[in-house]
Amino acid sequence: MYQGIKNIYRGVITAVESDKVVIEDGAFKIIALKEKNFNAGHRVKFCIRPQDIKILKDNEPVRDELKDNLFTGEIVSHLFHNEFCNIKFKSIVDFKLKFPIYIYQRYHFHVGKKIFIGIWQKGISIFSDEE
Repeated sequence: MYQGIKNIYRGVITAVESDKVVIEDGAFKIIALKEKNFNAGHRVKFCIRPQDIKILKDNEPVRDELKDNLFTGEIVSHLFHNEFCNIKFKSIVDFKLKFPIYIYQRYHFHVGKKIFIGIWQKGISIFSDEE
């Protein structure tokens, strides 16, 4: 089920709105689209596809779809594959990002560079973590 997914986390749903859920685990908090009939207190696993994590530019408005899940941090490693680059991003938690190599070059990324990311709510998949 998780084949190819690098960003898998656990948490507890702390709030449920009509179409969204808030998932927390310590200092980590993320807002996702409500996919199933989850209730507050439900333990879940959730995954974020690396290509659904967007790099945000300084001094540009943040799209509405990303505003609830913003993180700052630092590039701690990178790996190049054909036309794509994978980077490990350290923030409150570690994230793996994937994007075309030209993006890495365009933004002059390097290990140690501080960046700002946003996560698409629709790119977060939630699964029950309860037996």
